[in-house]
Amino acid sequence: MNSQINKAGLVDDLMGKVGTENVQGEEQKKLDVYANKIFINALKARNEVCGIASEEEEETIIFENEG
Repeated sequence: MNSQINKAGLVDDLMGKVGTENVQGEEQKKLDVYANKIFINALKARNEVCGIASEEEEETIIFENEG
């Protein structure tokens, strides 16, 4: 995951603010939002995690794993 984020930082415009706040009232950064999506997808793909909570998400994310 670290290498994906490092590469994305060079290729994509991941520096700066998104313009929204997380659940703690902090201004979200582009890199935080990107890393959060990568993290969610990685955990979901494992089919061993039923859900997660993240400060970048307003609600708990429940994984409806098939299998």
